[in-house]
Amino acid sequence: MIQAKSLATLLLASTLLCPAWAQDDDETPPPSGKQGAGAAEYDKAVKDLKKVEGPWTLYQRKKDLLLELPEAKLGQLFCLQASFNTGIMADGLQAGFPAGDLFVEAYRFDRHDDNVWLVRPHLSHRWQDNDPLAKSAGRSFPDAVLASFPIEQKNPDKKLLLVNVTNLFNGDVIRLSEAVQATLGGPYMLDRSKSGPEVVKGFPENTVVRMSLYYASQGRGQGNSSIAELLGLAGGDQLEDPRSAPIKVSYNVWFRRDGGYVPRVGDPRVGYFTADYYDLSRFSADDRVQRVIARWNLKKKDPQAKVSEPVKPIVWWIDPSVPKEYRQACASGILGWNKAFEAIGFKDAIQVKFVADDDQDWDHTDGRHNVLRWTMSEDATYAVTLPRIDPISGEILSAGINVDANMLYAAFREKERLVNPSSAAFARSLDVLTRNDARDEALPTDAYLLNGDAALKAKAAKQKLSALGWSTLDCRYAEGLANANAFGWDALLASGKPPVSKEEYAKEFIEATVAHEAGHSFGLRHNFVASAVRTTAQLEDDKVTGARGITSSVMDYTPPNIAAIVKGGRNYYANGIGDYDLWAIQYGYSVFPGKSDTESEKPDLSKIAAQSGKPEYRFMTDEEADTFDPYVVRFDCAKDPLNFSEKLLQASQRILSYAVHQLPKSGESYGKRTQLIVTSLSRRYREGLSMARFVGGISASRNFKGDVGQRATLAPVAPEVQRQAMDLIARYCFSTSVQSLPNDVLQNLSLDVEGTVGTPGSPGWQAPLRSTLGTQANMLYSLLMSAATTQRIAENEVKFGNRKDAYTLKEHFDRMTSAVFSEARAGKSVEPLRRDLQRFAANALMVQAGAPAGAVNEDVRMLASAKLRQLSGMMGSAATAKKTAADAMTRLHFGETKAIIDRFLSRTNVITR
Repeated sequence: MIQAKSLATLLLASTLLCPAWAQDDDETPPPSGKQGAGAAEYDKAVKDLKKVEGPWTLYQRKKDLLLELPEAKLGQLFCLQASFNTGIMADGLQAGFPAGDLFVEAYRFDRHDDNVWLVRPHLSHRWQDNDPLAKSAGRSFPDAVLASFPIEQKNPDKKLLLVNVTNLFNGDVIRLSEAVQATLGGPYMLDRSKSGPEVVKGFPENTVVRMSLYYASQGRGQGNSSIAELLGLAGGDQLEDPRSAPIKVSYNVWFRRDGGYVPRVGDPRVGYFTADYYDLSRFSADDRVQRVIARWNLKKKDPQAKVSEPVKPIVWWIDPSVPKEYRQACASGILGWNKAFEAIGFKDAIQVKFVADDDQDWDHTDGRHNVLRWTMSEDATYAVTLPRIDPISGEILSAGINVDANMLYAAFREKERLVNPSSAAFARSLDVLTRNDARDEALPTDAYLLNGDAALKAKAAKQKLSALGWSTLDCRYAEGLANANAFGWDALLASGKPPVSKEEYAKEFIEATVAHEAGHSFGLRHNFVASAVRTTAQLEDDKVTGARGITSSVMDYTPPNIAAIVKGGRNYYANGIGDYDLWAIQYGYSVFPGKSDTESEKPDLSKIAAQSGKPEYRFMTDEEADTFDPYVVRFDCAKDPLNFSEKLLQASQRILSYAVHQLPKSGESYGKRTQLIVTSLSRRYREGLSMARFVGGISASRNFKGDVGQRATLAPVAPEVQRQAMDLIARYCFSTSVQSLPNDVLQNLSLDVEGTVGTPGSPGWQAPLRSTLGTQANMLYSLLMSAATTQRIAENEVKFGNRKDAYTLKEHFDRMTSAVFSEARAGKSVEPLRRDLQRFAANALMVQAGAPAGAVNEDVRMLASAKLRQLSGMMGSAATAKKTAADAMTRLHFGETKAIIDRFLSRTNVITR
């Protein structure tokens, strides 16, 4: 256990982690100057063994590793962090990833008879031994005993123990075998006959052990999806033969020491990762959890100077795996953060160095270094930050950034595919119209619509990996940005000659990605409201974006500035860190003269956090993203996102026109043209899903009462904005027609035969326009009419109070009916895609009108019933009118739909008025 009342005490409390019963050897020491029998046996045992000295002195005996453990070190905390030196899976078991948790693990050794026990102290609950509740806490929160290692020899003269710790490095303690099996999806077991230490090195700061571990499987899968597949991690494994999974893992170990680090408490208004624990000293507080932020131990050489170099700068190494032409872009992404540290008095706090290509001694998994490396997979697209964080204090000890090489490849290739929707897509779309507590609490509505049960399974899979101690920062920025980057490049091509070369565009993309990941390495979380700081008009103006950037933080998922592309501007990416980034670093790293402990810093930190109400300092993160707040969405942009979405739709139309009229060139396949057409058509629905969030939306804020620029913490989206969203959806999404495409396009709408698309006869080859686009339209309708959306509209009616222009459920049902069934009122022909949408909408209304009690808001049930009666009358008139512009198929459609509605109304005994 950790018995510490305050954070200031905590760092001085390592001795409290040492049990008083740590034993000395029972043997009587020999007379001075003579070596006892035990010492002689000890020396004989290690005489011919390779010795590596460091914080841990190790002897190597073939495949065994023997630790020379001073008895004085019994009970003292040591730290262990394992990383993959080589990988076998694109995004999971990859080089540089932690082989376990991101947090460094803290342990101690306790002696018990002829064994040394590996003990993990109870860090999740902490108290001081003089606390009145300390005795009851000590009985309730035990330490964990994870392994036992035999003592092979003892040197009573020097009080040394020779402990066989081989199994510590075979991955047993970090449950590596379980993680390999869970990720690869098969019964893999460690082949100990082939496994063993490859490199053992000792340095003043740490000891490094690199293990070659061979996992074998006689058979795997058996039809089961691996956790990696459920999580949607691209690329799968990269094994040559599924029976053999060789991995190299580097272990960094060192005894924990006090470096004078002062933990800093977190604040929900400023986004930092935190190390959290239950603090018994806060027993009577509303919140008993103490949260300390993840940050570096950055100190000034001259504490009194306004600007000073740090005692120990944060040095990043660019690994030789990074292609030479992109190394400077990577460096610039990291060094751009110096602006934030300079603002609080640090000169050259961050430095970048380049590893020589021929450096044979370089080890990218040596925990002493901060490393940016590139990895290689078949088709994964990601970048991720991998910090090593002290689990007790939250201090960041070192960090890594992984960039998959395919990120750059994908940055110029949209991944949209025309595929036949799953048979469950229709049912899923109807499912969200009624309440399902288990589903609604687990996932946003649109995530369930798009991915269904797979999304629910992925969430469960993530929890399973987390239970194994296997977690990384869940950052999918690079993958999404690559897709957005490809769309932006296509829009540039469609606009004529791009004002920037492809190579320049790629470097800007890389710099933006690395800047985002570097922010994570300094402890910062995502900020998904940062893009809502510039208006669309300002984003079109290079003078504004050149001076102030396109966003307030690089920690958002911000797409290329499409507004500038459409306008003919030049600033596509953030040209450096933003105002929020400067402010967040101020909170995390400011030095307060005369304040040398955590408690004394709190008033100064509170003053900084109280600026949170300023528009440029707003913070909202993963928990809020893509849910009820339409301004907190990944890959949106602008203070007026609906206007920005319209710019995206304009760019999409340009891409469509470019593809139809200029592609393919002679001698080229139709694949690229089809891909751009698919991108353009699908973009309408992707933007539609974003715009739909404004309907019934709520704009949230984390600010406290009295903060500068204080705003409502949960305010309904303005009624005029909700109506704007509905107008745009009706215009761009529900009126979509593909029949205006030339016959030459419709009859050559094929993707390339080679590669991942499939063979002739597969869904990818057939390009099923009607079913694919129809399903997307259904999903958009479902999101707008879902139980979650209609319930928020109903709640907002109350929150609007007496406001006469409030957006109401009745108006919502009227608008949806008008947008979807306009032909029935006018007696016009209905195109095939619209007929499909109308059938689905009629089904949706019947689902809600006939839903069980509690499954929908009762006003929703009433309005759905009323709309069904209205539609019955409209379609009956349109189907039987003597003079009509509707074609025969449309009249049949109207008549059949009316008949279905009438049977439903009759069967459910809905009261008519």
